[in-house]
Amino acid sequence: MNKIFNALLFTGLTGLLLGCGSYPAFVACENRTQSAECYRPAIEPVDLIAINTQAVNQLFAQANLNKNAILWVTPLADIKQMESSSAFGRLLAEHIQTASSRQHQAILALTLTEPVNLQTEGAVVLSPAAQRLAQQAQIDALMVGTYAVAQQTVYVNLQLLTATHNRVLAATSYNVPRTADINVLLERSY
Repeated sequence: MNKIFNALLFTGLTGLLLGCGSYPAFVACENRTQSAECYRPAIEPVDLIAINTQAVNQLFAQANLNKNAILWVTPLADIKQMESSSAFGRLLAEHIQTASSRQHQAILALTLTEPVNLQTEGAVVLSPAAQRLAQQAQIDALMVGTYAVAQQTVYVNLQLLTATHNRVLAATSYNVPRTADINVLLERSY
């Protein structure tokens, strides 16, 4: 009886060790099809419009800008390449324009593919060509910004500046989680 018990125990343990080693329930979730115990909910989509609207509201609350002031929103620049932007930087600028117009702000509608700001010694300032354009168009304030791409997050900084002296009227920073959609917008710099 003891021999039968040992034989069954040996067979059972051998079967358990050999058979279950490749059994999908004991393999890491990344290496098998999804099942109930491995289900991971999809990452929630990021509401960029809401995030950007909140940032614009914060800026205007800080700045107390005259409603008749003319505002120019520039494409946001990639902090690693200040002379370039991406679909992400241009889309954020469009969201910012829309949110600013909801604040009854007069917006100068200049569609540019490149950011007009340069970084000099840690400060965001306008290029000389952009300064001339701002003076010719009688712009009162500028919305400029940068974004920095990290592994899981995109960090965004916005500044509301006077057009004449690049004086900061208001500033805010926020972050955007990197999802598949955000990664597509960040893919190619122009």
